Amino acid sequence: MDSRVMLIGGVVADRTSAIVAVTGVGGVYLLSSLCSVVWESPVVGGTERSESAAASAATD
Repeated sequence: MDSRVMLIGGVVADRTSAIVAVTGVGGVYLLSSLCSVVWESPVVGGTERSESAAASAATD
């Protein structure tokens, strides 16, 4: 984990509670992963290529 995230999580945990800090860090990771999927999903591109390759192999 990035040391800056751990530092921010520690400050939040000191001022509130550990549950709030863990929830906040988890929310940041969830939001960043959702943004990554919305921006460009590597899984969709790979699936489309494998389906088209399978279709062309089946017709050969």
